[in-house]
Amino acid sequence: MYGLRDGRVVPASRAAYALRVGPVPEGMLVCHTCDNGACVRPDHLFLGTNADNMRDASAKGRMYRQWGWTPTPRRRSGRRCGT
Repeated sequence: MYGLRDGRVVPASRAAYALRVGPVPEGMLVCHTCDNGACVRPDHLFLGTNADNMRDASAKGRMYRQWGWTPTPRRRSGRRCGT
């Protein structure tokens, strides 16, 4: 999902964070505590560097490609944030 911000197309989560919380500093990512990339709930979003995002993914067991693991199939389309 995408939104418009300053005349540019940006991910909806980034636009939602900027609108509800504040500007996203240069070089920062908008990460999701709920692990649902389509989620735009401000209380599920936090700022982090790419390294922070990778640590979060690893801590939650989402680094399966790095280790050659096969992920559990997840339905992505139409998925709602469950938390």
